[in-house]
Parts: sequence; C-alpha cells; structure tokens
Amino acid sequence: MKGNLRNWQIVLYGLGGEAYMIVFALTTWIMYGYCPPEGKGVALVPLATFSAVTTLARVLEAVLNPVVGFISDNTRTRWGRRIPYIFVGALVMALSAVMISRPPVETGIDRLNVIYFSALYIIMTVSSLVMFQPMLALGPEITADSDERVKVTSVALFMGVVTGLVNLTQGPIFEKFGFASMTLIFGVLAFILAMGPVVSINEKRDVIKRDNVEINGTKISFLKGIKSILGNKIFILFTLANSVQMLSFITITAVAPYLLTEIAGKRPADAAVLGFFSITGMFFGIPLANLLTKKVCKKKVFAWSVLVNTAVFGLMTLLPLVPEVLVFPVILGFAFIFSFFFMFTNTVKNPMLADIILFDSQLSGERKEALYIGTHGLIFRTIDSTNIAITGALFSWFGYSADKPLGILLVFPVCAVLNLISYLIIRGYPLDDRGGFLAGYEAKYNRLAERLRRSRRAEAPPA
Repeated sequence: MKGNLRNWQIVLYGLGGEAYMIVFALTTWIMYGYCPPEGKGVALVPLATFSAVTTLARVLEAVLNPVVGFISDNTRTRWGRRIPYIFVGALVMALSAVMISRPPVETGIDRLNVIYFSALYIIMTVSSLVMFQPMLALGPEITADSDERVKVTSVALFMGVVTGLVNLTQGPIFEKFGFASMTLIFGVLAFILAMGPVVSINEKRDVIKRDNVEINGTKISFLKGIKSILGNKIFILFTLANSVQMLSFITITAVAPYLLTEIAGKRPADAAVLGFFSITGMFFGIPLANLLTKKVCKKKVFAWSVLVNTAVFGLMTLLPLVPEVLVFPVILGFAFIFSFFFMFTNTVKNPMLADIILFDSQLSGERKEALYIGTHGLIFRTIDSTNIAITGALFSWFGYSADKPLGILLVFPVCAVLNLISYLIIRGYPLDDRGGFLAGYEAKYNRLAERLRRSRRAEAPPA
C-alpha cells in the first residue's frame, strides 16, 4: 500500500517541520537579548527568572504533548484533523516570536518585562507544540509504504541541514540589525515554512485509506488511549532507545561551548566553525542512511549507528592525550563523524514510530497517530530534560574550566554509556519494514497483538 504524494508535496511537508527548528534556535538569542553578558547590553529580566520561565515552558510542553495529540486525533473539520492546528499554531507561534523582542520597558529589569516575557515565551512554546505535533502526526497518515516514509524523513532532514545553515545567520543579524529586527525576520520565515504542509497536503485526498480502518478511526477516550499506548511494549522499547540516544546528543550539544573555550582554547565565535562541520556531517550522512535502509531493515540501521557512536564517544575520552595543537581539529573531526552517524538514527526514527502506529491501527481499528506522538514527546522530554542535571553534576563535582576541565571531558564516557544503553534497548525491537514481525519475535508479542485485536472486537456493534 503506497501513498500518493508527489515530490513537491514531500518537499513542502519537509519544510514545515523546520519552522519549529527556526523558533527553537531563536531561544538562544532571546536569552541573549533579555540577559546579555555584562558590558554587552542592558538586562531586561533577571537570569534566574529567565531560567525558571524557560524550564516551566518545557515542562508544560511535555505534559501537554499527549493532550494536544488526543485533541487532534478526535478533531473533525472540513479541512481535516491536523491542518487547522498547524495553521493556527504557526500563526500564534510566529506572532509571539516577533513580539517577544519588544518588551514594554527597554531601560532595565522591570516587573512588566517579567510578566511580558513570561507570557509570550510560554505562548510561543505551547503554540509551537500545537503546530508541530499534528504536523508530525501527518507523517504516518500520508503514506503506508516503508521506503516512502524514509524518503519523506530524508527530505525533511535535508531541509533541516539547510535550515541549520540559515540559523547560523541569526547571530550576525542580531549584531547588525538588532534584537527586534532579528525576531521579525525569523518569525516571518518560520510562519512561511510552516505553511508548507498547509498548502501541499489535502487530508481528504492524501491521507491513506487503510484496510479495515476508517479514515477517522474509532473514537476512544483519552485515558483508554494512553493506557493502550503505554501497554504497547514495542512503543516503549523504541521510545526509550530513541530518548536515551537523543539525551547523549543534547548533552554533548550543551557542553560544546565549553569544549571550544576551555579545552580547545578558542573563542565563542568559533562555534560557527564547529556548527559547519556538524552540518556537513549531517549533509553526507542523510543520503547514505537513505540508501542503507533500502538494503537492511530500519532496526539494524538504528542499532548500528548508536553502536558506532558508542565507539566514537569512547575514543574521545582519549582527548587529554592529544597534543594541544591538534585538540581543535580533533573536536571538529568528532563533530563531523558523530553528526554523520547521528543522521542514520534520525533518518529511521520517525518511520519506525510510524511502523508502530500502523501496526496498532491495523489490529485495533483505532487511529491515534497524534496521541502516540504526544506520548512519545512526553517520555522523550522527560528523559532528555535530565541533561541539565547531568551537566550540572559533572561541572559541580569535577570542574568546568581550563584549570579544572575534568567535568567537561567526562561528558564523552557518559555519552558513550548512553549510546550503549540505547543499543541494548533497541535490540529487543521486533518489527520489520513491512508491518510484520522479524524472525523469532512473533510468538513473544502474540499477547500484545491479541489485546489490540480484542480492542477492535469490543468496539464492534453487535450482530
């Protein structure tokens, strides 16, 4: 069973997800605008307040993930279940991103600024979720073909590479044109990108018609849906493996500035060089990952990539033995290699989640794509938020300066262990690329399959 997407639809759909990445990248410069370094501008809110508000926003985003998914799954409009949320969420997200750089008091810290910033940042975060999550839910709905799902993800990742290059210009634009102009430019750009799925996907035409599953699916309660999803061991295995692996990515990203300044002795501006090497690794990794998925199943691609990055992080624990003149080149090489293999897991993770969702819907008759993605987001955000605790503990116990660098260097063995844990978890993943079980797994998951079938029978009208 194949989707009916044309290449231009796939490209525009892929662009839509990059709206979220534009706004996510803006958060760094929002912090810089409100809490500039000493001598670089006027502080508009206390740094502690900024940290508290941004943390609250992320917690709220995690909690609301399954709620937004449930609402989207059970929405019925003439434009479909997802498109209205993408449009409204993108509009509010863009407006809040533009307005957040225009505080009521520009001369210093003020209570009005705290209220203004807090409200707009939370609105921007929640509206990003309202836009982005239904957009992700369209992925498994618009194609049932495994190769086409990988193609959709690969194109989206290529769009991400281009967007990453565009995001590198946020700093120079901030410096040349100012805070307000920078958020105006990128807020409008985010809205334009988000309109890609709105103008390219017609849910009545493009959402696939599955065997024995209605387009809108069987309506279920929120609690029943969550219970069913959390009882799906296949979903839990995948989500844990993906979240732990992503935790290593977020942790190394957070420590990257300290690697540059304290270990390599470079300036903060050299982060652009590091970013370029990382993006280049992604650029070359995506097409090779796409080719590999045509030869071996997605589970193997995922497992091999995290195992390779276990070794890559392990080798980086030897960084203190590298001659000082070679430290920066080694870090750049690491950024390229890690990003290259990271794209292999990134290429297959959304198609793997789609496989799980399709497996569920075919057996249960229920279409709860966004609720699945929302529950994944809740678990993902909860696990990945521990990166703050990890880096904080390493820095507090072992130091994070050129004189006491051990806390920075220990991030490599920690991330190696995280990737190894991800590999050990994903080994138990049972699905092949055709919606069935890999050899040796069917009997093990027979109870789960039967439970999903009973759900369909329980909803069936009496004869």
